[in-house]
Amino acid sequence: MSIYGGIPHYANEKYFDAIYDCSDNATMLLWEKATEEMMLSYVSQLEELSFTKHQELDDPCVHSATYYKEQLSIHTYYLKKRAQLRVIVQKDAVLPINDYDYKKVCDVAVTQTGLYNDPNIYTSMGYLIRLEDGTFVVIDGGKDVDSHAELLYNTMLEQKPDGVDGIVISAWILTHGHSDHYGVLRNFLRNYNDKVTVKMLIGNDISDVTYQGCAWGRNFNYNIVSERFEGCCYMKAHTGQQFRFPGVTMTVLYTHEDYFPDMMRNYNDTSIVVDAGIQGEITEKPIKKGETRFVFLADIHPDGAQRLINAYGAYMRCDIMQISHHGIGPSLYDLYAMCNPRIAYWPCGRAVLTYKDGARLQRPHLKYLLETTDQIIYRTDENHTFFFDKQ
Repeated sequence: MSIYGGIPHYANEKYFDAIYDCSDNATMLLWEKATEEMMLSYVSQLEELSFTKHQELDDPCVHSATYYKEQLSIHTYYLKKRAQLRVIVQKDAVLPINDYDYKKVCDVAVTQTGLYNDPNIYTSMGYLIRLEDGTFVVIDGGKDVDSHAELLYNTMLEQKPDGVDGIVISAWILTHGHSDHYGVLRNFLRNYNDKVTVKMLIGNDISDVTYQGCAWGRNFNYNIVSERFEGCCYMKAHTGQQFRFPGVTMTVLYTHEDYFPDMMRNYNDTSIVVDAGIQGEITEKPIKKGETRFVFLADIHPDGAQRLINAYGAYMRCDIMQISHHGIGPSLYDLYAMCNPRIAYWPCGRAVLTYKDGARLQRPHLKYLLETTDQIIYRTDENHTFFFDKQ
């Protein structure tokens, strides 16, 4: 029997419209022109089948819920503005992190790592989030070169609070399978595997069919990498799921699954897009009281960006934004205008300032950021860190 053979195929008596191989033993059912009532009808059927709800999110743009029973998980999410219901069923899935007890030992810190020493100044991206319990979340990290892995390790060593035993990475988020984002993992495994504990690898691999559609060969296996860190597991993340870390709640806004039923054209649009809700304000330059919202766009390209706009509209607005694709990709003017950040992290080397006498900075989407943000932080050979103070 197929993986989706034992789950409901109807939502409010409407049969699903299309089916998608998500890879990793996961299959998605899609309903177009759906309503929220259809989602409620579907989850009601799951509960009648004795599935247990693990997590639910209901905001103005997405209503999602993750259920499980025995070795099967089912993630349902309704994109309200796109009127689409998606149901993803997966065997042996790792579930997202809910709240857990911890002792606060430090404030949250977000670092854009200084990867300027990379000979290719236009590529590689790495971010590090220190959590309130003294553990870390890594987003991508850089290339498979000694300097990138060494910088990441030394930064965690410097930021680890006194009294915390060892370096613990609560989650390593890989946005997509380009080597300038995930390559550092290979070097890290060779040089620091016995010095660091990695609890979870978070990503969303794509199927062979999707790889073929965007003309990119499979060159990274999430499961194999996660297994090489002792006790580490791989979690396939889906839109609407949340990771409630100490002091930071990370919400998945987009994955390649949201692109279907269209055929993927550019591998960068397989990027996971997440936002981090940080309980605090920047200490050296407060931007508002309460929560600070940081959106990581990874390498999202125009087609994926349009799906974000269609799904969230003005709700993309954030305080801090990572400029997509190192700031050298095609125009994302509409998405940047929706995000309307006060601060932008630009993960690209300083040569971007002088490229063809600054011609790149005259592109409409980048010029918009230059004219509207309070601060743009370019990647240099030094780390840049924001420390947050929870009021």
